[in-house]
Amino acid sequence: MNNTRWWESYLVRYLSGSIVGSISLICLLYNINEAYYPGFINKLLISFTLENKIDWKYFPTLFIGLTILILGLLYSYLISSPITVIHYARGGTAKIEKIVRYIWLGWAQLLLSQILFKENTFTVLVLNFLVSLVFCGLLYNKSERNSFFEIYLKSALSSITIFAICKLIFKISGVEESNSLLMSLYIGFPTISVGIMQYVTLFRVLKSEDEIHKFYENLVNARIHSKSKEIRETYTHLREHSNSSFIVIVVVCFTSFLIFLNEMAQKIESQIESPAEKAFSYFLSLLIIWLIPNLFMWSRANNLEKKFSENPKSYLGKYDDPDTVENKSFNEKNVEEEIVNGDKVKVTVTHKEYSETVEKKENIR
Repeated sequence: MNNTRWWESYLVRYLSGSIVGSISLICLLYNINEAYYPGFINKLLISFTLENKIDWKYFPTLFIGLTILILGLLYSYLISSPITVIHYARGGTAKIEKIVRYIWLGWAQLLLSQILFKENTFTVLVLNFLVSLVFCGLLYNKSERNSFFEIYLKSALSSITIFAICKLIFKISGVEESNSLLMSLYIGFPTISVGIMQYVTLFRVLKSEDEIHKFYENLVNARIHSKSKEIRETYTHLREHSNSSFIVIVVVCFTSFLIFLNEMAQKIESQIESPAEKAFSYFLSLLIIWLIPNLFMWSRANNLEKKFSENPKSYLGKYDDPDTVENKSFNEKNVEEEIVNGDKVKVTVTHKEYSETVEKKENIR
């Protein structure tokens, strides 16, 4: 789809992710520096600026800014890899995947409660759940699925569950809680939920990929129709703008979780590894676990390609659209001319066995 609206270009959509990724990287590096080399950055800046040990004309501000922005782009690109898995498998959902909305809404309730009430967070969450339970019981209409009260009740229950999981993490690790450490874990919790959900999605794809292929068959057939442009633009723009927001949120959450792991590495005593070595092993393990589902998408793409090559007819259109030459029905053996809207159109049949699918080669005036 050709589009001249600059605000809908990919550069504009993903620029926010690059900026947030750059800021997140700076925050992460600063946290690591203060943990293992306290004051190093300040001493380095003082040494470079006051003692003139470096000529800054060789490092213009624009160059430094672009370097940080590019690093932020690469960082946000890697962290947003679950989008690829979710996008491929968007044609269907497992039962467990349907709870994702409640996890996000519950997480938002937890963050809001922690910011406003801090030590009384759990009490507020329980009261919130009880109030929603009462209203849901009094006003819930069984004939309306996913009503406001049902969604709010499940979200409130989700917030208590997330709270309990975070408390359990501290209990198992034996690390004493602090407000900053607790907040880092709360903000970073979607790293856990998104990480788990992309594996759930991957297993569903591997188990029932024929359903995914059927979705793409139907989608391609629907897209071929000439009147599909408007609805395609609508859902495409909605999804891409939502992806931009998703990238920003996931990058912030992932970075917060890395900061949490770094703080935990310093507090967990070990005679085998130093805190820095533990933090590095935590970071590397998390990154590998995070990216593995995306590796399978290469083989899934190959599988989809194979499916298409074996049965192209199912992907190449079923609609008899008068405005689309490619969907005309032909019974020729090889090449034949057909008159469409007063013009002669030379067409070539793509395969002798198929009569529906043709490829437009040239217009003959």
